[in-house]
Amino acid sequence: MVLDIGCGTENWLIRSVDRCAPGSVGIDPHLPDEFVGPSGVRGLVADVIPERMGTFDVATSLAVIEHLEPADRDAMFADARRLLRPDGLLVLTTPSPRSKPILEFLAYRLHVISEHEIRDHRAYYSLEELRDFLGSCGFVVESSSTFQIGLNQLVVARRPPDEGLE
Repeated sequence: MVLDIGCGTENWLIRSVDRCAPGSVGIDPHLPDEFVGPSGVRGLVADVIPERMGTFDVATSLAVIEHLEPADRDAMFADARRLLRPDGLLVLTTPSPRSKPILEFLAYRLHVISEHEIRDHRAYYSLEELRDFLGSCGFVVESSSTFQIGLNQLVVARRPPDEGLE
C-alpha cells in the first residue's frame, strides 16, 4: 500500500496505483470533496486513522517539503514513519537550492509557472540537509541524487526493520 503525502487536488498517484495497490491513500489539506473517501483524506498525515499505523509499504512526498514550516515538516515525517511498516520506504522529491533563482525568474518575471506556488516555498534543502534531517527522524537513507540537471532531488529512505510501532 502507498501513502501519498501532499497528493494534490486530484490524488493522481493513488488513483493510478489503486488496482495494483489497494488500500492506498492520498492525503492533502486541499483535497476537494470529490476525491475524499477511502483513498483520499483531506487533512494532514496525522489525520490518517490510527488503525493504519505501520501498514503502508511506501510513503511518497513529492515536491511537498519545501512548502512546510520546520515544525510542520518535523511532525509530518514523524507521522509518516509511524504509518510505514517496519522496512517500509519513503520516497521524497524537492527542488534543490540551485533551482531557486530559476523558479523565481520563471514565476515572477516570465509568469510561466505559479507565483503563488513559488512564494509558498519555505526552504530549499541540500541533499546533505535532507539526509541529516531524515536520519534525525529515524529513517535510514538508502539513496540520494539530483535530477533535471541538478535542479531537483530524490531521496529514498527506509524505516528500520527492527523498530517497533509507537
